[in-house]
Amino acid sequence: MKKILTLFLVTSLLLSFCSCSIVTMENKPNENPIDKSFDPIDTSNTFPVENDFPIAISQENAVSDMAFDLLHLLHNGDENILISPLSVSMALGITASGCDNDSKIQFENFLGRGFTLDKMNEFYQSYIEKIDNTEENEVDIANSLWIRGNSSAINVNEDFLNKAEEIFDAEVFTSPFDKTTVDAINNWVNDKTDSMIKEIIDEIGKDAVMYIINALAFDAEWESPYTNTRDNFRFVNANGEGEYVTVMHSKENYYLEGENCTGFIKDYKGGEYSFVVLLPNFDTNISDFVNELNGDTFRTILSNAQNITVKTSLPKFTFEYTTSLVKPLKQLGVSDPFSPQKADFSKLGVSEWGNLYISEVLHKTFIEVAEKGTRAAAVTSVEIEAESTYIEDMKEVIVNRPFVFAIVDNTSKLPVFLGITLTTK
Repeated sequence: MKKILTLFLVTSLLLSFCSCSIVTMENKPNENPIDKSFDPIDTSNTFPVENDFPIAISQENAVSDMAFDLLHLLHNGDENILISPLSVSMALGITASGCDNDSKIQFENFLGRGFTLDKMNEFYQSYIEKIDNTEENEVDIANSLWIRGNSSAINVNEDFLNKAEEIFDAEVFTSPFDKTTVDAINNWVNDKTDSMIKEIIDEIGKDAVMYIINALAFDAEWESPYTNTRDNFRFVNANGEGEYVTVMHSKENYYLEGENCTGFIKDYKGGEYSFVVLLPNFDTNISDFVNELNGDTFRTILSNAQNITVKTSLPKFTFEYTTSLVKPLKQLGVSDPFSPQKADFSKLGVSEWGNLYISEVLHKTFIEVAEKGTRAAAVTSVEIEAESTYIEDMKEVIVNRPFVFAIVDNTSKLPVFLGITLTTK
């Protein structure tokens, strides 16, 4: 069974909280930090505040539109890209639940595209419930909050914790934020990702008071695994250089065609999700194609899929990608939450150490596409600190040059993963 794993880590300088009963972690280095002591409880910013995002007609479209906005700003023409829009949106949604005033408005504009944070939270909650109630469970989502066990670090609002638990089904832990906490967080990550991601932090920041972690795992094999492969297939990368790789041949049932691209859809077992390939025409540069692609055009291409047989050739590929999302988020209007002076996390809590703000948002991903299915992983870290079909007519898509790909929820056309392959190396 192949897996797609996404992990969103919010390293928030946020809270130790005394009003509800949080499980505490003893400082016992010789114990497994995920054992009994970690049982979860039951319960430079110059960008404008407003941003003229087109109004989305659904929450799924809002997430999709956000994904392409990020993709445009992250694409530099030099490296492969892979992001998990659902993970980014959901983790930032947890974070945004603690914001007020301009900080809240900026998150609402970026995430909601016309929908309030409350409406987006309804979507996140329903998506988690949908996954929990799906018999062929191809997607798993897990959330957790890790709180510094020091009352001066932060007092957390109970309403924020209730939202994290009730909407996002989050586990809540409190710990001393020392080496045992590093081990505990990494053990949780290792467990939730079935050892696909073994660790995400190597030390605790001195000003960190909370970690918010979202893990999204996609687990599915192809409906029709590849059985016809060939070595020494020539793939021309974005620099015009030839790379010789293993290619997988198949016939698929859905052909895609846009104004300047062709492509195909390949289903995963169960039919809930599919792998989408968009190959720019020979006379279209990959960067120009990416910059013109947005949520609307992507959905239109998918909606106009032709139910005809298409011969396809897709290279096996594997790559990792790491980036900071701070700059693109600021460029997209989310600026105040990153400012020690302007950030307003008053709905999350207060700290004697100073004002709470986000200091970093990191996104790290991995993907492997092979004969039996797709294997991928993603880690995103947000750090918040306190201020100190006819054969004769058969279509053909030979993926021998840079292309865009996505793993899509077939019901909503939401790209759970979205990427660009410039090179197979």
